[in-house]
Amino acid sequence: MKSTEIQSGYLLRFEKGEELVEQLTKFVDNKNVQAGWLTGLGGVLNVRLGYYHLKRKKYVFRHVKDVVELVSLVGNIASYEGEPALHLHGVVSDRNNKAHGGHIKELIVGGTLEIKLDTIDATLDRKLDDEIGLPLLDLGHD
Repeated sequence: MKSTEIQSGYLLRFEKGEELVEQLTKFVDNKNVQAGWLTGLGGVLNVRLGYYHLKRKKYVFRHVKDVVELVSLVGNIASYEGEPALHLHGVVSDRNNKAHGGHIKELIVGGTLEIKLDTIDATLDRKLDDEIGLPLLDLGHD
């Protein structure tokens, strides 16, 4: 992965074969990014996407075959129990331009993947919501 710092945060370029979640987690940990929002696009060799099953309180993931493009990537960065917590969603397309989307568990980069990471000058924490079963952004009260 290559990066350059910009006024609002960072521009990142991932290389073919790199695993997005692992590399991005290492990057934000090394740069001590406490909070951020990101967008991106690029190529994909392999991806596992999922959705959160609210009644069962767990994610359900599946490997999406034959994907070639990451049409859209959005996400945020916070902290959960002192560790970086990435929340990434994406839309990928296959060789027939059929779209598949959901929560990204794993993504192996194809030719390249480009991200704009806007850092936020604040600390964002996640707190477990027992009713939902997920660590949600802890934004205080209205």
